[in-house]
Order: sequence, then structure tokens, then C-alpha cells
Amino acid sequence: MQTNSIPIPVLKGRDIITVSDFAEEYREILIDFDIGTFTEEWQKNESWQISFTVTKTDRNAFTYELIGDESVIYYKGEKFIVTSLDRQAEGERVTKSVTATHQYFQIQHGRQYSTISGNLTIHQCLNHLLGKNDRGITFSVVGNFEKREKENFGDVNYLDGVKSILEDYGAILDVTGLHLTFYEPSQFGRQTNEYIRYKYNTDEIQFQADTTTLKTQIRGYGKEKSEEEGGGYYFSPVTYTSPRAVDWGIRIADPIRDERFTNEASMLAKLKQTLQDYPSISGNVKLGKKMDVQKGDWLTVIYEPLNINLQTQIVSYKKFPFLNQPPEITVSNTQKDIITIQAQLAREIKKMKRGY
Repeated sequence: MQTNSIPIPVLKGRDIITVSDFAEEYREILIDFDIGTFTEEWQKNESWQISFTVTKTDRNAFTYELIGDESVIYYKGEKFIVTSLDRQAEGERVTKSVTATHQYFQIQHGRQYSTISGNLTIHQCLNHLLGKNDRGITFSVVGNFEKREKENFGDVNYLDGVKSILEDYGAILDVTGLHLTFYEPSQFGRQTNEYIRYKYNTDEIQFQADTTTLKTQIRGYGKEKSEEEGGGYYFSPVTYTSPRAVDWGIRIADPIRDERFTNEASMLAKLKQTLQDYPSISGNVKLGKKMDVQKGDWLTVIYEPLNINLQTQIVSYKKFPFLNQPPEITVSNTQKDIITIQAQLAREIKKMKRGY
């Protein structure tokens, strides 16, 4: 037995799962669980959870009793909190079906009451929301983000506040314990040499294509000079037209206004990077071979029946770590993927139901 007065090490062995009660007074290794039911699921910016079923045996009786509402499951060095627990009994055989979400989602129980407004950086919003929290939450930012106009940002629980920041700034979140890392999309995920190819490691891909966000022209405005400097811009507004305008026609995107730019060439590079001049494609892939995939991995999809050959990023996965079974993945070639769209729609519906 271990108590709170003794530090409990986080075990990182691939096959080791440990369980603590809600108060974390005891911690035991989980054995005799159904390895065929154990899954790890992740969706970009939305969810991260594990699920499994365990039947009580003579060997795991004490550990079995530790599994209750809000108890803690340790897996791969991370803490997951039991949020759904289904108990079944058949004669003397008793079983629990467990779903545990990552401890990050517990930040919903903290709140920032005050609000701020203005043309704010992502750092200003994060400092306001989490800078003085008492729950051990820390954060960092990787990459560059433009300022956003925020009105009365705050008076929100920490989780909803983070989701608002992710949506407004277009950031991608990764969590380790209670440390939150906010990535500029281009900085998130590994560049891998992995590829998915029809009849090599998959026979089935379901793709969704959307041209709604396809644009072929964009204009950028840089920094303005002060009155002492004579006013006006450091350089004339830059307009970039994609070569794909020949195929799709002129489709004008919202302009970029960013006072960090005082150089025309740098702004042009930014415009080329920002413009999405291709259809948004998301696909659900059933792999035929086991593959080690991580959050946000970039890989090539080659699917001859649909004439597809493109770089895509993993935006969700479902893994079966104790089985020789390939993961189920969703890939996308754009940050505005189907996972993000579905999440935004759900939030808008929630707002409408609340009446604001």
C-alpha cells in the first residue's frame, strides 16, 4: 500500500497499467483485464480517452475494487480519470466496463471569472485564463499567431476558455500531464516516411472533399508607418494569385493584416503559406497492416481508384495496443478538418440552445 505522503512514480512500461482510487491512497497494477477490449482514442483538440473491460478474479480483487467513479488509471505515463463506469453481473461473475478521459479535461472544474477585451495575443489570453490558476496547469506556445479581437474574454471555465482560444487562434493543443502546448498548425506533428497505399496496407478509404474553403487569391497588408515617419505602409499591399486560379478561377480570401511585417518578400511568403488553394479532404482509413502512428503524424496517401496522392495529417486515431490489430485513423490535408468542423457545429448548437 502507498499513501499520499509517499511519491508515486509514473510507470511508463508499454504493458503496465495501474489503478488508484479517487483519493490516490492506493495504487495497484491492473491484471486480468480483457486485452481485446482495451483501446486508446484521440481526436485533435477534442478528446483523449482509454476504454477497457475487466472481470473480477481472485488475483485482481483488490485492484478491481479500486476502480470506481473518478478513480485514476495510469497509462503510458499519463493519468486518465474514470468518467464512465458500467457494472454488470452474471451470477457470481462481475465485470466493469471503463472509460477514462485524460486528466486535462478535469480543468473544466476551474474558472476565470474576470474578463478582458481588445486586440490580444494568444499569450495574453492564456495568461488571463490560466496565469494564476491553482490547479497546477502550465502552458507554452510553439510558433507565431496573429492577434485577435476579443470581447469580454473570460467568465468561463478553464476548458471552455481553452477551446475558445484554440478556435479563435487556429491553434492545435497537445497535453502532457497538465502542461498544455499550443502549436501553430505548421509546427504540429512528425514528418514521417510512412504512406498509405491502396492494396499495400489498405483496401478501404472513405474520403470527403470540400471546396468551400478553396481560395486562389489573397492580399496582405503589413505595418503602417507612424505620423513622424510620414504615414502609409512600409510597403504597398501585396496580392498573391495562385497558379491554380487557372483551374478554379479567382476566389478571393480574407486579407491578412499583420503589423509584424515590414518586408514585402516576407509578406508574400506568408500569403503563399496561408492560402488554401486546394480542396479540403478528410478520410477514414482502415489499415491492413499495423502501423505506429502518433498524434498529428504527416503521411502520404496514395489511392489509385480515386486518383489521390497527397500529404495528409492524422487528426484522430483509435489504437488497440494489446492486439496485433492496425489502428483506425482519420486523415486530413487541411487544418479545417472534419473533426474541427464537427466540434464547431456542436459548440454553435450548444450556444443556440442557451439562447446566446
